[in-house]
Amino acid sequence: LPISPQKVEKPVEPGKLWDIQVASFSKKENATAFGRKLSKQGFKNIVLQTTKSGVVRVVVSRVKSENLNGTKKKLADSGYTEVVIKERKN
Repeated sequence: LPISPQKVEKPVEPGKLWDIQVASFSKKENATAFGRKLSKQGFKNIVLQTTKSGVVRVVVSRVKSENLNGTKKKLADSGYTEVVIKERKN
């Protein structure tokens, strides 16, 4: 029987900042409404990022390494389990 790989969380290096993409939309007004919903749920630093193709990403931005796992858990507890996490380059 094939064994599916388990998700292994790598240790997070301290002192870094992370962006957590929670959703993406083809219409900016939908992204804006979703961003407001996240804000009302207590998430901070909500930003909208528009890609070259016009997709609008809703991102919890500039999460400190020491807050990353807690923010991921809070998102998951709020029903947002499919997120994309990227280290900030700046």
